[in-house]
Amino acid sequence: MHRQAGIPMTTMTMMMMMMRKIMVKNWWQYVEVNEANAQILFQHREAMISWVAKQAGVHDKDIEKFSYDHRKGRNISPFSMIDAGSFANRQKIMEWIMQNGDKKGIAEWNNDKLQTFQSGNNRDGINGYIKFEPCISTFDRLQTEPLKAIMTVISKLTPSTQWKHSWKHLTIQEKDTENYLAWVAIDHLHGTANIYVTKKLFSARQFEDEFQAAYSANMSRKVIGNKGKGKRSEQEGVLTPGDFLKAVGLGSEGKDSYLRIGTQALKTRAPFLFEVRAIAQEEFPTKYEEHLNKIAKRILEPDTVL
Repeated sequence: MHRQAGIPMTTMTMMMMMMRKIMVKNWWQYVEVNEANAQILFQHREAMISWVAKQAGVHDKDIEKFSYDHRKGRNISPFSMIDAGSFANRQKIMEWIMQNGDKKGIAEWNNDKLQTFQSGNNRDGINGYIKFEPCISTFDRLQTEPLKAIMTVISKLTPSTQWKHSWKHLTIQEKDTENYLAWVAIDHLHGTANIYVTKKLFSARQFEDEFQAAYSANMSRKVIGNKGKGKRSEQEGVLTPGDFLKAVGLGSEGKDSYLRIGTQALKTRAPFLFEVRAIAQEEFPTKYEEHLNKIAKRILEPDTVL
């Protein structure tokens, strides 16, 4: 155990960054392609977002620190990305939206200064209504990719086994007995993932070899399968940081894209370093409790690393 010092950008860091961000979409009522008038449009959006935050109970000093990105690449986007500064601020805003909005969203304000701007979408229920959405789904997908590869391996090695999976707990169990076949224990801070499999059916070495092949194939297919880009990487399954971000939906479009994110942690074949361990059935609850306690202690004592 030691004090944190200069921890690099990891998947946990990126996830925490995204957990305080909100996507506000469907700014179709006023669309401006003239850069000279862009700031007027941005001020309109930010004034409304600040009003919503204030109604939600976010302190004025926090609202003043909000950061905004209204572009996708170099173009003005109908979406705005807001960094609310903290998960708590984001939750206040999302709870207020749930209580005060409807399925259409929140009615966009009228603005006399923008009356000369063209409308971008005339669909009923779209034009004039904006929606607030939290930005975390990408990391949910990032976490489930290993489980998809594990499903492939189990189906290959034990094709007659009937199983069920849980995206929430990242587990695979036998349908009839509910015995654990596999569980992925992810440590976002250190970028590691232990894959526990039942030693009754699998050996760690064989499972790890099959898993690495299945995982690399899945991730490569996500990147290489893009239309119009038929060239494969020289090393099958080895992703560049940019390739991986595209695979999980974070590909940037231009240097100013609001989807731009740090890639310091993505210097290996995947955002996690995997290790497969074969254990007895009775060990699964113990391993789960140990992992849960480690994560809980890290949350309660954030100044230490376990």
